[in-house]
Amino acid sequence: PCYTLTASSTADRAYLRALALRSGGRFFDLLKAREVARAPQLIGQAWFGFLGAAYDARQISSLHPSGARPMALNERLAVTGKLASGTKATSVVLHYGVYGLEPVLSRRITIVASSPSSERRRRGGAR
Repeated sequence: PCYTLTASSTADRAYLRALALRSGGRFFDLLKAREVARAPQLIGQAWFGFLGAAYDARQISSLHPSGARPMALNERLAVTGKLASGTKATSVVLHYGVYGLEPVLSRRITIVASSPSSERRRRGGAR
């Protein structure tokens, strides 16, 4: 795993976080007092979190998050994606567990397409 740390206010945090998560490591922002205290304890430790998703790539053209990431207990995970043209509904299986091991929990969710006009109404846009 790659562990990335920064104490710079101008660092590219998104890049450092992505670099660490791709390898099973963690990102620490040392400008936050809590991170300074946690970093020495967490470097080298396995983490629990989202391990990835299983889906039919013919029905979903992209899905995010696309890779593993640590999660706090009771943290919500926002999953976004784009259904392939003509797909009305499909399912995605989300896998959770300790990074580097088999998933200990899997949840199937169903994604249903909405029409652009119903989406605009839901967001309060034009009818």
